[in-house]
Amino acid sequence: MTKKPVLVAAGCVAVAAVGLAAYFIFRKKKKLIALDPQTKIPFKLIDKEIVSHDTRRFRFALQSPEHTLGLPVGNHMYLSAMIDGG
Repeated sequence: MTKKPVLVAAGCVAVAAVGLAAYFIFRKKKKLIALDPQTKIPFKLIDKEIVSHDTRRFRFALQSPEHTLGLPVGNHMYLSAMIDGG
């Protein structure tokens, strides 16, 4: 008779331990965001493409491969540049 409660308690502890281990193994790490709305951040220009007479596509390198841009769909970013050193 006393074995049944012990087995139930041991089963609960085992399930909790497996659940906790799965949480720590499979949890998503916080992504690094490249943009900061309060700060100007320099990005290296890696590609320029002419799409049409009045449209250009620019590709910039982020700080590292682990970074994401962090710009939601439908939003924009402000681009400022020094042209010809001035």
